[in-house]
Amino acid sequence: MDDPRLLPPIPTPAAQRWREVRLIYLPRAIFVLGVIVAAVLWTQWVSPPTMVAEASVDQNDVRSPQSGVITSLNVSARQIVKAGDVLGEMSPARPLAADATAGGAARPATFTAPIDGMVTQIVRRVGDPILAGQTVLRINPSRPDRLIGYLRQPLPFEPKPGMVAEVRTRAAPRQTAVTTIMQVGSTMEPIPSTLVAAMRLPSNPPPEPALRIDLKLPAGLKVRPGEHVDVIIH
Repeated sequence: MDDPRLLPPIPTPAAQRWREVRLIYLPRAIFVLGVIVAAVLWTQWVSPPTMVAEASVDQNDVRSPQSGVITSLNVSARQIVKAGDVLGEMSPARPLAADATAGGAARPATFTAPIDGMVTQIVRRVGDPILAGQTVLRINPSRPDRLIGYLRQPLPFEPKPGMVAEVRTRAAPRQTAVTTIMQVGSTMEPIPSTLVAAMRLPSNPPPEPALRIDLKLPAGLKVRPGEHVDVIIH
């Protein structure tokens, strides 16, 4: 009789192996995958932001080059303009020296748009007298140039220029981008009213001083001026 120790092992049926995979290994793999997905979702979309920031723009004033009277304006409020567009004309109060010497009439001066953007306010109207350097109208850029947020007290860490931050938009479709801190305020400032509601603070709260932080607007991030975003500083 053959020695059973010398006989080849009986192969496990494929059905039996698949049953072991389904009952033992597959649940473990699904559990690990679920933990990874949950961690990614928490990091990307659920984890609380460090602060709320607002897309900000530097308003540009179009000023009168000299004293005189406004004779025409070619734009209206909320009109889109391009850099170099002629926005209006004015008649100088008196002839320029060169014109007076030549015996000619004063030549009209024009107002031109310094940037691409939208006319947000018309300060002077046709027929208004104006002095040199006074504002005729105001233009906001079409695209924000920075993000401004306020870190509430007590400060969880000491923010410094160059620190990396993650930006998440609130509007659909949601976007994420990486940016850096450009500037940190030297003193505490009251949180602007435009950010109070976005931070879900109580209505009509007393002024709360916080530390202003300016962040670089990430390239490719599509946000409008005044739009709120969530920021996580790493």
